[in-house]
Amino acid sequence: MRTIKSIDLWTEQYPNGHELECIKGAFIDGATNNGILYDSIEIIKNCDCKITNNANLNISNKHNAAIFYKNLLPIRLLVFNYIGDFSKLLEQVFNQKVEQGGGYSLKNLLDKFNVKITSEHLNGNLKQSVQEEIDVGSCDNIELLKSMLGGSYSISDIGLGNNANPDFIYNENIDVEYFLETKQNLFNIKHKGAFINTSHTRIIPIQINGTITKEDIKSINC
Repeated sequence: MRTIKSIDLWTEQYPNGHELECIKGAFIDGATNNGILYDSIEIIKNCDCKITNNANLNISNKHNAAIFYKNLLPIRLLVFNYIGDFSKLLEQVFNQKVEQGGGYSLKNLLDKFNVKITSEHLNGNLKQSVQEEIDVGSCDNIELLKSMLGGSYSISDIGLGNNANPDFIYNENIDVEYFLETKQNLFNIKHKGAFINTSHTRIIPIQINGTITKEDIKSINC
């Protein structure tokens, strides 16, 4: 079993009125009309992704995941809650238009580049939470971090764009940990320090084992 300690990571909360925004960002990030950054996707249903923090932040455990691979190695992770028709959710994601102003669907793009999609059902038993929670974004990519601080869930010229800066402040004392075990991978993503917006509706923690440095954080002007 592989242990993954740093990865680009998307977390979708439930419920908050924009069910697909973060999920779409995870699928679209880095995509262009000429290619995408992953070659296969593993959909995990009924998993136990345990999320803990030391700042009394309302971040619920997650029960579904998508692991994106390149050459059999995990390169990004999406964890989320969802109550309802899971197949219908995926249909909505795959039918999204990936070209500004319309155009073809994400599924067309995945088919074009022969992205393989598999599904696995685990025996998770964590209690599903449906209460309002803080929006979390995490990444091991300085350019994606800057994009997240600008309000976007992705960097792409065919999908979601940047929004106005939501006014983040860095707090070096916040710890957040993600723990998810599947049949192939153990994800143990630890964070130290986080950007949190002034309205306390969104937080972007920094991965301890990632490539983003203290110098990178100091250079960011929020």
